[in-house]
This record gives sequence, structure tokens and C-alpha cells, in this order.
Amino acid sequence: MRQFIIIGSLLLAVGCGTASQVRNIDPGEVESVEVSILPWDSPNEKIAGPFHSTDPEVIRAVVEAVQAAEETTDHNCADRAVLVIATRAGKNLELRLLPGHTEESYEYRINGKIFRVKRSRFMAAMKQLGVKGLPLHPTADAQSSN
Repeated sequence: MRQFIIIGSLLLAVGCGTASQVRNIDPGEVESVEVSILPWDSPNEKIAGPFHSTDPEVIRAVVEAVQAAEETTDHNCADRAVLVIATRAGKNLELRLLPGHTEESYEYRINGKIFRVKRSRFMAAMKQLGVKGLPLHPTADAQSSN
């Protein structure tokens, strides 16, 4: 019986790990946040950025925006930007950003799962970070933020 409890606990920890990795971030323990914009057809290259900040107010806005996410179903849309949250403990959390398919949300991928955040709050945090050119729509020819 004890073996099943241990295995069940491990499965629960693994299953919740993705969401809890982001939700458990203490903005006070974050050293910096950074966003780089990726080209439509080559997700390993950068076309803008990095937009970087160590300002505690900016860090708090960015972290709180991504913490307010809800898991959603994954799809085949390409990542259009990457957000790196660097902690003082030396750990980096990488969120792959996607514009989403509605005007109400923006999305990010982490560890093979996708999460949806409120677009208005997320874009306000990106503006505080100074991000320019963040894709607003999932298509290659769509407009970007200024």
C-alpha cells in the first residue's frame, strides 16, 4: 500500500509540476525577466530583443501576469517569442509565447503544456518591460505590438 502512495505522490508531483513551476515563483526571488521575439519560420533565431529588466516592479508585473494562467489544449501554432524568468538561485524558467486565437488571451508553453493568460494584463506587463514587436495574431503576416 505504501508503494502505491509513493507512486501516486510522484505522479501528482509530475503532473502538477508545470503549472506549479510558474505559480510558485516568488517575484522577490526573480533576478530578471527577458523577452526575445522569434521569426515565424525559425523558432531558434531571434529577430528582436532581448528586452530585459531587473526592475522589481516590472518583474512583479510579468510574473503575476503569467501566474494567472489556465491550462488549455495544445495545438500546432508556432512559438513567436520566448520569456525567460531568471531566479536569484540561478534557475531559469523558459516560457514559449504564442499570440493565441482570441482577442481576450495570450498563451505560453512550458514543458509540453500550454497555458492561456488574459491578454490585456499580459500585454500591459510586456509594455512595462519595453517589449516591441510582440506578435498579436498567430499568422505570419499579422500585426505586432508597437
